[in-house]
Amino acid sequence: MILLLSNAEAGALTLHMSIMRPHFKNLLKSKYRAQKDEYFKSYDYIKSEAQKQLELELPFYEMHLNIIDVRLLNEFLRAYSTKVKGELVKAMQSAKDEQIDILDELQKRCNELIDDVS
Repeated sequence: MILLLSNAEAGALTLHMSIMRPHFKNLLKSKYRAQKDEYFKSYDYIKSEAQKQLELELPFYEMHLNIIDVRLLNEFLRAYSTKVKGELVKAMQSAKDEQIDILDELQKRCNELIDDVS
């Protein structure tokens, strides 16, 4: 499956996945012991692909994902967006809204990819 990312989406995804990496690792250890290695590789792959777009400075980038990657990204975006919406300070309100909108749009497109496979 291919998820087309813009520069803004790649930047937001790279930033937020980098921030949450240690927390995600702890979550996998506590709740998903059997799949933790597979899920963590998927998480790092998604983050590195988004980062690659920023390094290449392309206007758009085709991120090639398997179903595990798409489901993991979708769940990350759903959980993270929900949590972040309530926690960012008002001084960052406009930046927060733009970042959340970007992450929400990515989650919507992940859902569409999952629906296409199902």
